Formats: sequence, C-alpha cells, structure tokens
Amino acid sequence: SGQVNYHDVASKLKIKMGKIELKANNIHLEKPFPFSLSFVYALEGKSPISGKLDFKGNINIAQGDLSAMSLELESAILEAMQLKLNLQGKIKNFKAPHIDLNLHFPDLSPHALKPFVTLPSGLLLPELKGNLQGYVAGDNLNIKKLELKGKDIALHLKAQKSDTKWTCSELELRWQKASLSA
Repeated sequence: SGQVNYHDVASKLKIKMGKIELKANNIHLEKPFPFSLSFVYALEGKSPISGKLDFKGNINIAQGDLSAMSLELESAILEAMQLKLNLQGKIKNFKAPHIDLNLHFPDLSPHALKPFVTLPSGLLLPELKGNLQGYVAGDNLNIKKLELKGKDIALHLKAQKSDTKWTCSELELRWQKASLSA
C-alpha cells in the first residue's frame, strides 16, 4: 500500500494516488505472469475528477523489450466520479501500443454523467457495451474502430488524433428511429 503525489507546475495539474496495492505472482522476465493493481485517485485543476482504478490480468515484461511487452486485462474497473467503465482485452507493443478492449458502461444516467456533461432534461442513455481497437504512433492516437451498442442506440466511429486535432473518418450514430452518418 502506498501513495503518490504528482504536480505539473506548467499545467497546474495535480494528481494524488492513494491506497495503492500491487500484487504479482510467479514473476518472470520472459513470459506473462499474473498481477493486480488498485488505487484511488484525485485530479485537481480546472475540472477536478476523483475515482478508483482496479484491475487484474497478466503482463509480459519481455525482458524489458518495450515492443514485445503486452498486457492482458482479465477485468478492469475505472470509476470517475459516479461514472463506471468495465474493461477487458489486450494491449500489445508498449513502444507503439496496439489496443483491443471490450468496454461496458453499466450506468449512463444523468447523475453519473453530470461531472462530464449535462444531458437535456428527460434524456436517458442505456447501458452501452462494445469494442475499441486502435494504436498509438508517437503522439498520435488512431481509433481503428469504436463500436458501442445499447437498447435502441448504436455508435460506430473511426478517428485519428494528431497533436491537438481530431479527424473523424467514419461516424454513424443511431438512436431509436433517428440516425446520423458523417
């Protein structure tokens, strides 16, 4: 158990992590081994956020070769304020990460979303499940596929972030009988 405090003077961002617990078994340099990590966090700044991260899985540290390292998430739960995200999947190549994650947002109620976005009165979103595939190249994030589905709603997206600019190459949103494509 431990605590970490980080302060970026230039951006005035402060991050506090506490109740840190890291467990690992059968540690190997050459093959994957099981581990778990959990901590609570608080981000201070313009938009303060606090929550908890709890995950377990297998990591391959590949003798320190970043391009061969991988992480398999058996279960991961990220809580940010009242919003909760469950994750499962893999991240390969820590030098230029390739991501393939299954996502589940069990509660997208106005109360859960309030710290991030205010929904119009009466608008309720169902739980969403789906898949995210992408990769990181330098400072750029490429979303090869993001698909989320719920009761009467579906989202399909392909996008790329370059520096601070996002470019969307495919977007399809369907909600009940309405749809949007771009």
